[in-house]
Amino acid sequence: MKKTLSIVSYTLPIAAALVALPANAQQVPNAQPDRAISAQDRFYTSDQFSNTVSVIDPSTNTLLEGIAWKVR
Repeated sequence: MKKTLSIVSYTLPIAAALVALPANAQQVPNAQPDRAISAQDRFYTSDQFSNTVSVIDPSTNTLLEGIAWKVR
């Protein structure tokens, strides 16, 4: 009897191994090490469907404010 393997049996262990690896990102090669996130940092993201900009505090992962954008 011939045993066949599905794509899931190959990709699942690879995906699990990639998720388990820590990531280290820098802006440019040979840059200073990344600094820790502080309470003064802000993250801005836009939503094209509601025309808003959300302000997020990355140290607590909370939404601080939603700014409405008026289209003229």
